[in-house]
Amino acid sequence: MTQGIAFEPTPERRNQVEVLAGFGLPQHQIAVLLGCDPKTLRKHFEHELSVGDAKATAKIAQTLFNKAVAGDTASLIFWLKARAGWREKHEVELSGTDGKPVQVVTYCWAGQSDTTTVSDPHGVIENEGEPARRQREIGSTQALLEPTLGEEVVSFPVERNSR
Repeated sequence: MTQGIAFEPTPERRNQVEVLAGFGLPQHQIAVLLGCDPKTLRKHFEHELSVGDAKATAKIAQTLFNKAVAGDTASLIFWLKARAGWREKHEVELSGTDGKPVQVVTYCWAGQSDTTTVSDPHGVIENEGEPARRQREIGSTQALLEPTLGEEVVSFPVERNSR
């Protein structure tokens, strides 16, 4: 990067910038490869920087589309999820030993709510989250939030989204 010397963009450099931008190289790295300042790069190659990225994305999209049309299952699934709004739906339905829905109560601790207790009349099944586990381990006397007497607790089937 020499100062004071005029930078001359050549057709070869224009092509090189377009290709490197398409590969996703940051502008400062493209400038290093050309031996110029990033400001000079943007001044002389604004079009190539934009077009290179768009052409690369179009090429990948074309390849994905062709694979999907040819029947590639993974490409079909990806296309439908990304473009058509499809999603996988996981439904989990729990019932107690008597066949009725189980009661699900979510407890909060330290501003988080990742402890879920699932109970049925014949026992308690607990999925203890990290905050509740820490609280139990350090022997804290802070009570977990529980429904107070007289509050109605709604029973419903459980649906958990995978992360």
